[in-house]
Amino acid sequence: MSFELHILGANSALPAFGRKTSCQVLKVFHSKYMIDCGESAQTSLQSFNLRPSKIEQIFISHLHGDHIFGLPGLISSFSLQKRTADLTIYGPKGLKKFLDVICVTAYLHLTYNLIVNEIDPTIAEEVFEDELLRVSTIPLSHRIPCCGYLFREKTKQANIKKEMIEKYNLSIPEIISIKKGADYHTTDGRRVLNKTLVQEPRKLRSYAYCSDTAFNEEIIPQISNVDLLY
Repeated sequence: MSFELHILGANSALPAFGRKTSCQVLKVFHSKYMIDCGESAQTSLQSFNLRPSKIEQIFISHLHGDHIFGLPGLISSFSLQKRTADLTIYGPKGLKKFLDVICVTAYLHLTYNLIVNEIDPTIAEEVFEDELLRVSTIPLSHRIPCCGYLFREKTKQANIKKEMIEKYNLSIPEIISIKKGADYHTTDGRRVLNKTLVQEPRKLRSYAYCSDTAFNEEIIPQISNVDLLY
């Protein structure tokens, strides 16, 4: 299963030639999660051949313009493209007011449900979970309220070796039981250990996004041993 980070922009404060403002997309299997949304987000998505329609969650670190000025254009384009899937945006207090003003003053008539979840950037807490990931906030030290995000893959059920299914002619209920960790008992009473039947589990992957911050030792326990740190 893919676990890919696309850095669409990483420049500070102002866009520059070849360096666009903050925006990333974490692609996990069939799902895409946007992190911050600088003003060049839409053209960067095209450059990376990433379909915006597959983005259902956006995680905003803080409300400085180089991290959020791409949102108005993106949510407007979604409507022009007749989007119907919900879009959920997470970010510090004030994000909802910002987007509400944009929608009213620009006469945006959204074709989809826009959900804004304002979070407390001063504490570390889980803010999102789906079948693939758990996402938690990472409190950062910036001039305004700001947080990073920790993305961790969820534990998946073990996959049974194909040859074992054929060897023991396993039924669907037996397969489900083995996936949950049970051993298998043959018709003649022999016990087959679960670890013999299943493939060795893949290491679960993680990514920590810590954008604008001063040095802060307090976040070290939370981000220790992540596979990738930004």
